[in-house]
Amino acid sequence: MVSKALSQVSRSLPLERFWAWLEAHLGCIIQAGSLEMVLHDHEDHHWRVSPEDEGRVLVQMLRGKRPVAEVVMNPAEVAYVQVQPGEREEEFFFDLCDDRGEVVYFFVLSHDFEGEEANSSEHWN
Repeated sequence: MVSKALSQVSRSLPLERFWAWLEAHLGCIIQAGSLEMVLHDHEDHHWRVSPEDEGRVLVQMLRGKRPVAEVVMNPAEVAYVQVQPGEREEEFFFDLCDDRGEVVYFFVLSHDFEGEEANSSEHWN
């Protein structure tokens, strides 16, 4: 577990490590989105992240088996993931940034990135 002092510092990580880690923490997503839209978690909904054609990733909010909302993300646009704590104690921002440092997509999770467990899994790119 990352100490509170370390988690207060903004840091970056490779997209591949973030995707692999995120797959194991879908229930921890509070928000997901892009510059055009934001999906907010709801107690009656759950999240699914799956690869699509042409390298895109579909991030869906589902109620049972029925999609309620979705964001299509293009990982080819993302150079790295910037991680930083939110204003609330259990709120962490994961900004997916392009090569200019602009945020193209984001996730807000209820806890910080938890290191090396992401190395053991592969994901689409």
